[in-house]
Amino acid sequence: MTRARATILLLLAAGLAGALSWGYFSGRVELAKEANGEKPIAASLRVKTVDGEPVLTIDAAEQARSGIETASLPNVTYQPAVTAYGVALDPQPLADLANSIAAAKADLEVAETRLTAAKADYERAQSLYRDQRNVSAAQFQAAQAEFLADRTKQAAAQTRLDGLASSAKLAWGPALGQAVSARAQLLTRLLDREDVLVQVTAPPGQAPSAPPATALWQRDGEKPTSLALVSPAPRADPRLQGASYFYVTPADTGLIPGMTLVARLPAGAPLEGVAAPVSAVVWFGGRAWIYLRMGPNSFVRRGVSADRQTENGDIFVGAIPKDARVVTTGAQTLLSEELRADIKVDEE
Repeated sequence: MTRARATILLLLAAGLAGALSWGYFSGRVELAKEANGEKPIAASLRVKTVDGEPVLTIDAAEQARSGIETASLPNVTYQPAVTAYGVALDPQPLADLANSIAAAKADLEVAETRLTAAKADYERAQSLYRDQRNVSAAQFQAAQAEFLADRTKQAAAQTRLDGLASSAKLAWGPALGQAVSARAQLLTRLLDREDVLVQVTAPPGQAPSAPPATALWQRDGEKPTSLALVSPAPRADPRLQGASYFYVTPADTGLIPGMTLVARLPAGAPLEGVAAPVSAVVWFGGRAWIYLRMGPNSFVRRGVSADRQTENGDIFVGAIPKDARVVTTGAQTLLSEELRADIKVDEE
């Protein structure tokens, strides 16, 4: 091997060794940078546990960049309610029953009129027959027979009317049954399509302790409409098998027989608190949450019941600390930041 060739080989070996050394030290430097320069040191500052609750800290500049907005919400009164299901009823059976009762009343009046006349004839014939003998026994017996026959007809007419009135109460309850029998204003408003009769049924086991005097029903995107109690229903809706009630609601809402609806039956004492817009609610772990701003840069997550909706669609969140503001925009950003910070802490 020549001297020149040996020199070249030595130079190549030295260069390779230098490259390997540089790569090793360069890798160590990068690892050090990752360990020191890219370590999520802010994570422990973002989320801390205070009084058992995770508190998220975000400075004002980042709040502005993230579009986080808060609001001080006014106090409201929330009425707990049971979600029930209703159907608008056809008033035709009530009309038919009312007509049958009216006919029975007319028959009874005719029978009573005839009975009154027959009774007078019978008593006159009886007096003449006993005292003056101005009527024959045959005439007296004929008057007696007619009186007895008319009395039987009157009793039959009364029984038929009583039976129809009892059927009305059994089928529709005492209030509607009485309205049908008396053809009261409650009935006439239903027959004139001024009101609609609604049967509302609560889910099994969730009926209020007493029938609510008023309730609300609502269509999507429309204002709630009132329901006025008529009476408990004497029969259940076979599809739901819960406690059932009759209500009336104005017909100008567009509700017609056969339509179904969702109603809210008041249950329990009213609650005091605040209601937050739907945009303030986030979902995590199968639950609904809101964020409260407890200080200029601190936020805490609180669980709420998303099924407590007010009439205008807001979520009733109950009582909150006096000076706390609710995050109305950017709540999802806060949740994402909280979870990201937790993940970084775990990885560290």
